[in-house]
Amino acid sequence: MLRWFSNHSPLQNLCSDSAPLTPFTTPKCPRATNGPRIFAEEHKREIVNLMAEEKEKEGGIPELANFTRYRNIKQELYDQLTDEERLAYEEKAAELNKAHKALPERSEIFEYVECLPSAKGSLAYLSTTETNKT
Repeated sequence: MLRWFSNHSPLQNLCSDSAPLTPFTTPKCPRATNGPRIFAEEHKREIVNLMAEEKEKEGGIPELANFTRYRNIKQELYDQLTDEERLAYEEKAAELNKAHKALPERSEIFEYVECLPSAKGSLAYLSTTETNKT
């Protein structure tokens, strides 16, 4: 168990220039989204209030999180939408998913590479070869 924590620590090998990327520093690919998730983000306060009301009716503590209840209320509210409203949320989700799959701009790549200690030499090489091409 101790080995797992030492191997997965975000603080490991900070002094080394050739430090491998840890899970803490590795950028993660964004997850695909869907219409109900976009709807939930836009109506989060309403869903939480309905959760609290249901919890109070049952005699529970309304502040406690209940993800099953949250999901069920979200789905009930989403199912009550008209087909046009649902289609609008699905289109928003499709646009976000398309943006997530798009390749980054060249300038964004160079911004990210500059913060990596082991890539500074290769960045200088890439920038000189890029200027020689133009």
